[in-house]
Parts: sequence; C-alpha cells; structure tokens
Amino acid sequence: MTASTDFHKKQRLVIESLTLEGCEPIKTHKRTKAVYGDGCMDVKNVSKWVQHAGEMCVLDEHSSGPM
Repeated sequence: MTASTDFHKKQRLVIESLTLEGCEPIKTHKRTKAVYGDGCMDVKNVSKWVQHAGEMCVLDEHSSGPM
C-alpha cells in the first residue's frame, strides 16, 4: 500500500463515520478538509462517498470508488 492510498483510505473512513453520524456532505467536506488540508479530496468526491456510506469498501486496496 502506498502512502497516497493509505491517505485516501483514511479520508474515506472519516467520511463514512461522519455520514453515519448524520453529518451533511458539505459539512463532512469542511471537517475532512480541516484535518487533511490541501490533500483532502474535493467536495464532489466527498459527496460521492457520502451517498454510499455504509455500503462502500473503504479498506479494499483496489477500490477506486463506492461499491
């Protein structure tokens, strides 16, 4: 696993957790960006992951998006 892959997996885990807590997509993006800064995925990708929270495979090395 590369550092970049690990970085994205961590973001997806945060996104899933915040979404399952009921956080709205824009707030999820703002909170994720506050932690990961300029390396944070853009709001469009955060929204994509939010839509699939609970059904995505965030730990799959070969996953490029929600399942």
